[in-house]
Amino acid sequence: MFSNFAAISYSHALGSILSYWWVFLPVILAFTLFELWVWHIRQENLAGLEWSLLEIRAPEGSIRSPRVMEQFFTGVHGALRPLTWREKFFKGVMTAWFTFEIVGIGGDIRFFIRTPAGLKNLIEAQFFAQYPDAEIEEVYDYFNDLPPRIPNDDYELWGAEFKLNNDDVFPIKTYLEFEEVGSGPDEAIRSDPLTAFFETLNKLRSGEYITIQIIIQPTGPEVEDEWRKEGEAIINKIAGKEEKAPGPSVGAKLASGIDKTIDRIVGIEPQVFEEKKPDAGPTKVSAIDKETADAIARSISKLGFRSGIRFSYIAHKDVYSISHVASIMGSFRQFASQNLNSFRPTRITGSVGTLAPLFLFSGKGFGADKKTLIKKWNHYRATRERSLPFERQYILNTEELATLYHLPSASDRGAILPSIGIRKGPSPGRLPTK
Repeated sequence: MFSNFAAISYSHALGSILSYWWVFLPVILAFTLFELWVWHIRQENLAGLEWSLLEIRAPEGSIRSPRVMEQFFTGVHGALRPLTWREKFFKGVMTAWFTFEIVGIGGDIRFFIRTPAGLKNLIEAQFFAQYPDAEIEEVYDYFNDLPPRIPNDDYELWGAEFKLNNDDVFPIKTYLEFEEVGSGPDEAIRSDPLTAFFETLNKLRSGEYITIQIIIQPTGPEVEDEWRKEGEAIINKIAGKEEKAPGPSVGAKLASGIDKTIDRIVGIEPQVFEEKKPDAGPTKVSAIDKETADAIARSISKLGFRSGIRFSYIAHKDVYSISHVASIMGSFRQFASQNLNSFRPTRITGSVGTLAPLFLFSGKGFGADKKTLIKKWNHYRATRERSLPFERQYILNTEELATLYHLPSASDRGAILPSIGIRKGPSPGRLPTK
């Protein structure tokens, strides 16, 4: 009886609130128009930007560790600057982003950096500081050799983006974990995780392309990105320290006020419950938890970039081989850390239809082929334009980026040289002597 009365009263109160639609509607429309305006001016600003595509060539005999690339990314972070509200909301200015690309073109492996033209000098200066003998040349876009839309009658495509399995304050496995101390004080035996990628790219035939794009934007407290505080909160939770709960947001206060108003109209007295906190005893931290906390502390101590990874395999239909996709997917598993973080593919260019796939022999459903084609077109356009990832970007620090993108050293160059078709082995025993 009471529940029916409460439901009727709530319905009446809701109807009374909705009767003031003429107050809420202009606010909603104004907010929507403002969002459309910001999107419009950002598109205008992006259309007017000039970009430079730089090709990087490593010097022969280089033995530099990925550590030098970490210093490079630290310098690139200098592109970060706070934006004024006029720049953001009236000029459409966005934080600059860069695209670092490892590309395989018919067995040839190449390294590119796409940068805003105004920041080209920053990229060159930071790179030459770490690789004085390297060559940097501004080149034409290799996508100009491909059709403007793929898939088509001649070319096929498979693509995906990569996201993290865990919160981005948990680091992936980095180059430091692929190194072992050698015999000398400064000597290290490296197992480069990129070698697996190079092996796959080296096997591409004419008409095959693989591109791995790492798109990054510098971030930090300067632009009110407080990802470090998230890491500190997790460390404190592991250590058993009590965090001060943040106060309710403006939206939560407004919702609470509406609830209390409706309760008063209905005649329900609010009930207050006092939560009894248990006595805090000594907190024991396991070895795994301590290792996790140390890894997070190390990760958030470095400069961060909002990042996204996009992978594309493009090939002429005569030479298209899905086995290359499996190889690249497997190579990304090297960065997985069991207790911390790893990559997983998302926005894969495949789809099923929306109607009754189980009742069809193909298992796809109606409209699957069309949806897949549209996904592939959108993925190819995003790859070609180096646009920001569709998925929410996540933080990668300088150490993680140096792991994912660095030039091969002399000890790794065998992986990017043409494969040897015939190997020499030991002579068989019991050969005739005469």
